[in-house]
Amino acid sequence: MKIAEIDIIVKILGFLGSIGVILFGIIQYKKGQRWQKANILLTLIDHFENDKNIRVAREMLDWDKRSIIFDDTRKMIFDNSILIRALAVVEMDDDTFTEEESFIRDAFDSFFDFFHKLYSFQKSELLKFEDFAYFFYYFELIRDIEHYKKGNEGLKVIVSKYIDKYHFIGIKHLLKQYERHPEPLDIMTEGSNKRARQSRNKK
Repeated sequence: MKIAEIDIIVKILGFLGSIGVILFGIIQYKKGQRWQKANILLTLIDHFENDKNIRVAREMLDWDKRSIIFDDTRKMIFDNSILIRALAVVEMDDDTFTEEESFIRDAFDSFFDFFHKLYSFQKSELLKFEDFAYFFYYFELIRDIEHYKKGNEGLKVIVSKYIDKYHFIGIKHLLKQYERHPEPLDIMTEGSNKRARQSRNKK
């Protein structure tokens, strides 16, 4: 084999080696991104499941009537009529709501603010909308709340006004994206929010 031919082979092997190094680097980078994304999602899910205020809001969306524990000293018997009164938009909030209704408003403030955090991660391109599949259950409950809480006409308008009034922009943007391809909770029937929640927990 001539020296020129050997030189060409060496250059080709060097070129292929460089490509291999680049590809290896890309693969490692993508693995790092996946781990970073997974860690972010696990942190978000942990906060969503363990924050006391968010838990109260989740239970009120999941159930039509039940005992709700706010903390070690406060609990209430919840039903949808209380939710309707608590989320009503008024001109002046001061001294308008009962203590229980104020607790409910605080809970939903935390709940909607959490989804603004999700939207912030999406807007910064750290996460994609598809990464939020874990939360689609609650997107669906909010999107079609009157279907799942039957006999409570006007509740969807009340929730929408509350979101607009207090500028929970994140949940609005996420709901718009979800509405393009919703995943209906067709497992739900009248008065069976409990079964829906049990089914969700089995996933």
